[in-house]
Amino acid sequence: MITDIFVSYSRRDKAFVRALYSALHKLNQTAWVDWNDIAPAVDWVISIYKGIENANKFIFIISPDSVASPYCGDEINYAIKHNKQLVPVLCRETDLSKLHPGVAKFQIISFCGESDFESALEKLLQAIQTDLEHAQFYTRLNSRAQEWEKKARHESFLLRSTELASAEQWLTDSTDKHPKPSDLHKEYITASQEWQHQEIQRWQTLYEEAEQRRISAEKNEIKALCKSSEAFVASHQQFDGLVEALKAGITFKHANWSQETPEIENEVASALRQAVYGIQEFNRLEGHTSIVRSMCFSPDGQIIASSDDDGAIRLWKTDGSLLRILFGHTACVNDVIFSPDGQILASASEDETVKLWKVDGTLISTFSEHNCDVLGITFSADGQTIASISVDGIIKFWKQDGTLVRSFLGHSVGGQTVRFSPDDRILVSGSNSPSETTLKFWNHEGNLLKTVQQTQGKTSDAIAKLS
Repeated sequence: MITDIFVSYSRRDKAFVRALYSALHKLNQTAWVDWNDIAPAVDWVISIYKGIENANKFIFIISPDSVASPYCGDEINYAIKHNKQLVPVLCRETDLSKLHPGVAKFQIISFCGESDFESALEKLLQAIQTDLEHAQFYTRLNSRAQEWEKKARHESFLLRSTELASAEQWLTDSTDKHPKPSDLHKEYITASQEWQHQEIQRWQTLYEEAEQRRISAEKNEIKALCKSSEAFVASHQQFDGLVEALKAGITFKHANWSQETPEIENEVASALRQAVYGIQEFNRLEGHTSIVRSMCFSPDGQIIASSDDDGAIRLWKTDGSLLRILFGHTACVNDVIFSPDGQILASASEDETVKLWKVDGTLISTFSEHNCDVLGITFSADGQTIASISVDGIIKFWKQDGTLVRSFLGHSVGGQTVRFSPDDRILVSGSNSPSETTLKFWNHEGNLLKTVQQTQGKTSDAIAKLS
């Protein structure tokens, strides 16, 4: 066990040592004294040597008997050998010319003559605590170094990480301090530094090898994706080929080695070109002369309706052939939708009207009760009720003959879209104004059932998911 001090004394000074031991104990100083610390049937010399090794400082009690004692002289020599800081304490008048040279060079703290016990104890405590942290580290490090020495200097007993950093700093700070680091201290720290350097090099090598394997695996994956893309395109599975080529492109783009491998970049580019150019369109509907605002399929999927900024509505077959153009709106048509039976098409326009059309292009009726742009329109599941919403947030319910059933404020601003639930019981409306991005749920009487705040995306997209 590591202690603050080791006390070397003559047995004839035992009474003084007991008093000193008691006083130091009260001051929270741990002391190794042979009457307490030598176990029965233990070689007392080995025990004393171990006590000196594990003590931070060495106190020598000076008296005529201790100066003449060969045992005390042996203890002093062992302490000097292990670089222990010696603190001489005078308890009885002694011929100091006979004092051990290793002790004589230090200032003596006297507990006899005119010095009172308390004053001398204070000086002793100051001497013990001077550079105590340095001495404590010396002792701890010496214990570790000796263990390393006994274990044939095996690397498992070396210092690591923060322990080594602390030892390095201690060694640097030891220039003007006592006890001086021993050769064993220095060898132990140097061996720990060399081992840590080797470990860093070993881990660096392992990392580099792992990184090379990762890069090789990424390159092989990209090449495999390119080959897979080419195979899909060759077997007329162009979309699958495009997906594989895109995967290869994304992986290559995010690779930290991509700038160094132009040959793989060429493979990826070739796969992408082949996949993109190999895709065949199913169809293309051409004829609108301005931005297409809305489109929908008829319930049987045989007709497509689309609208544009010029106010025209076009009806198409799925093979791309144009059936007819419906003229009637004088401004942009924002929304078109078929009735559930597919016989009627409803349109909502910025000319502030809603129009109903037969599929043959005949205008059935025009609803003109809105006072601003109409953005959204929908049929109930039974086709008997039509709901529309304008940019001022007003929602209107209509019958097919144009009769206005009711009108109410759905949103304070920015009304965009409306849809009935499949069971016709609820109408959902949405607003995309920055100040009101909400979904609202209504019954047929125009009573608000629930409001949901939209934090991301468009309310029209959210309504589409609900429909």
